[in-house]
Amino acid sequence: MIRRILALTVLGGGLISIAGCSSDAKPSTGSATTSPTNGVYTVDLMSSSPSSLPACNSKTAGETAMLTSTNTLETCVAGVWVSIPCLVGGGVAYNSTTNTLWACTEGPSGSPALWTQITIPQGPTGATGPTGPKGSTGTPGDAGATGPQGPQGVPGMPGAVGPQGPAGTPGDAGLKGESGSLVKSTPEAPGANCANGGVRIDIGIDSNGDGVLDPSEVQQTTYVCNGTNSDAALGSACSLPSQCPPSDSPCLLVSCDGTCGLAGAAAGTLCGGGTCDGRGTCVCNSGQSVCGGVCVDKLTNAQNCGACGTACPSSAPTCTEGVCKHVVWSLSG
Repeated sequence: MIRRILALTVLGGGLISIAGCSSDAKPSTGSATTSPTNGVYTVDLMSSSPSSLPACNSKTAGETAMLTSTNTLETCVAGVWVSIPCLVGGGVAYNSTTNTLWACTEGPSGSPALWTQITIPQGPTGATGPTGPKGSTGTPGDAGATGPQGPQGVPGMPGAVGPQGPAGTPGDAGLKGESGSLVKSTPEAPGANCANGGVRIDIGIDSNGDGVLDPSEVQQTTYVCNGTNSDAALGSACSLPSQCPPSDSPCLLVSCDGTCGLAGAAAGTLCGGGTCDGRGTCVCNSGQSVCGGVCVDKLTNAQNCGACGTACPSSAPTCTEGVCKHVVWSLSG
């Protein structure tokens, strides 16, 4: 059995990068065709057609490009863009900028093998780092002078309020949490998962840090089937659900009753902080909205402040009533 293992590190913005025993150096213009590292081709750029590729010169020598119109992999060698063969059961290709993964699978009805794009689910968020120490309290301002006592029965005027003390020194930022994800691809024999065989993709967290995705660490499995998933669409003929395109919502389940379709998940199924209504819609708790598949409060969420996708800048990092603000806390006497 051939194994191909990708080591992925989940960073704090949802970005995923490939980690492994490889060098960052690009091959020279006269080098041979690019070889995969640990079975993985690093995709440096994506282009819609050969005519839109940049010139193959010393600047792009050794770079690898994915042509999205033909699903072919190209590499710059000796001043010419040449195709990298697509071998079933061979390497996979990965673009860390777009977090896109391709696997080489057999084409339908005996056609040539194709580089097939597959969806990589995002790994769970790393544990939150410890809270930094509290900043020191600012110096209290001087108390105002006491006003003169008024005549009996009439309260005297209060003294003037002292000046506001300076703001305390901010505490140090807590340590950033870390998490390591692994992706393993293995050939899948024809059966219930793939009628014509294909590739099994296992994804999980490397809990013991040994760089190997153990069976107990697998959190999600997806299949890229030969001659099916690359061409399937909703409404197309099928005999197994695995021959249909996957659903991108936990509230919609893939169904196959002769043709590919979607059915609503059971009411109460969890979906990004809310629950499914049984009709394919994720319903958030009161005061929350769905942004990027997750329920958030747009009045206080700094990544979706006032509207989905509106992130507060570092100059005004706090979201208050749907508006990004710079809040300074201080104590006064």
